[in-house]
Formats: sequence, structure tokens, C-alpha cells
Amino acid sequence: MLKRRSIRTKLIVALALLSTTVVLLASSGFWGLYRYKQLPATVSRRAMEIVFANDLNREAITLRDSNERMDELPMDGGMISRLPLENLLEDVVQKERERFEAALLGFSIQLQLYEDKLGMTSAEPNILIYDNRQRREVGEMRETFDALDSFCREPAPMDDSRKQQLDEHLDTLVTQSEDHVSLIHSGMAEFSSDVRRQYRVWIAVAWSCTVLALSMVGALLWVFRSLVVKPFTTLLAGSRLVVEGQFDHRIDLGTGDELSELAEAMNGMTDRFQSTLAQLDSVN
Repeated sequence: MLKRRSIRTKLIVALALLSTTVVLLASSGFWGLYRYKQLPATVSRRAMEIVFANDLNREAITLRDSNERMDELPMDGGMISRLPLENLLEDVVQKERERFEAALLGFSIQLQLYEDKLGMTSAEPNILIYDNRQRREVGEMRETFDALDSFCREPAPMDDSRKQQLDEHLDTLVTQSEDHVSLIHSGMAEFSSDVRRQYRVWIAVAWSCTVLALSMVGALLWVFRSLVVKPFTTLLAGSRLVVEGQFDHRIDLGTGDELSELAEAMNGMTDRFQSTLAQLDSVN
């Protein structure tokens, strides 16, 4: 069908094939670069989640360990007792209280920052590995911490019952923070697997685009050879035969385009030359 089209149409088709090849290769390259550009940012966000989760777990463990050391001291009142500082043991108690309060404040700050980054109290974009589950776990940690903070601010004396409640709050907070760290690590492992899957997809797409582009280039070369080079070669060879004196030779391109018209014109010119030559021979 294309063989009998005009040269202009053939050139437009060839240009379209060439443009498609360039666009295909460029799209494949830019797509791969764009995905590579996203990867460092995604890894950075995932690493930030690990930092926050580990900080929360470290502060929770500090709270629990500090309270346990306080329970081991031979004094009454536990963490929130208000005994006067009369001896060295009371200095140790005061330092443990300060360590506990510092860890309590540190956990509060880290939890608030984490919530802000997760978009739970701000309009920042979502960076979660597991959206619903991660938000739920952070919300549970917030509830446990608020209960612990309220408990520590109560002025009631620290008896065995309240010590047990404090231990339960701290154990729950440590367990929740450890579970959250495990969740983040499992999410990172899943993210790593997803990156490997995407890498295989990128390679497959790149190879597919390359093969398709090479096929288009091959088709373009075949079209150029069949519809342009070969007719020109036939026309040139026929013209040389006529020049050499083979006036009976006729050029048949069969393309139906401008080259075919030129070949017909040359055949007509040869016919008229033969007719004129025959008339001259007759007159002679």
C-alpha cells in the first residue's frame, strides 16, 4: 500500500517512524531517571521513620530501667516520692528522678515530632510504610504516654498498688515501641523487595523499548531501501542502458509515485527517439 504512495507520503512515514523511535528511547531513559530520582528521597523518608521509632523505644526503655532502679533502692515512695535529701542514697534517688523526667520529656518530644512528620497533627504529606497500621500504633503509644504522664503528675503517695500501675504503664509503652520498631523494620524489608521488583520491571521496560526501537530502525531502513533506494537504483541503471544504445529497454518501477512518473517520461522519450530514428533511417 505504501509502495504506491507519493515520495512526500513516504518521507512523512519515515519521519514518523524516526520520531517514534526517538520518543520511545527518550521516554524510557527519562522514566528510569525519574524513578531513580524518587528512590533516594523514599529511602531518606524510610530511614527517618526508623530513627524516630528507635528514639521512642530508647526513651521508653530508659523510663522503665530508671523506674526499676528506683524500686531496687531501699527507700519508700518509688519514683514520685518527695523525701528530703539527707544522705548519699537520696542523691542517687534524685538523679534517678531527673533521669526519669528527662526520659519522659524526651519521649514526649520525640512522639510529638513523629506525629507531626506522619501528618497526624500537621498537613505534611504522608511518609508511612503501613499507613493505617502505623497511625494506629502511634495513636496507641500516645494514649499510653498520656496515661503515664497523668499518672506521674498525681500527688497521691506511691504504694504497692500504684507502683504496679506504673510498671504496667512502662511495660506497655516499651512493648508498643518495640512492636513499632519491628513494624518499621519489616516495612523496610518489604520496601527493599519492592525496589528489587521495580528494578526488574525497569530493566524489562528498558530492554523492551530498546528492542522496539531497534525494530523500528530496522523497519525504517527496509522502507527506505525498498521505496527509495531500490527505485532510484533501477531508474539509474535503466538510464545507463538507454545511454549505451539499448533503446528497446523500458524502465518499470511499479511504485506509482514521482519516480515512476519520471521512469514513464524516460520511456516515452525513448519511444519518441526510436520513432525519430526510424524516420531518419527511412529518409536516408
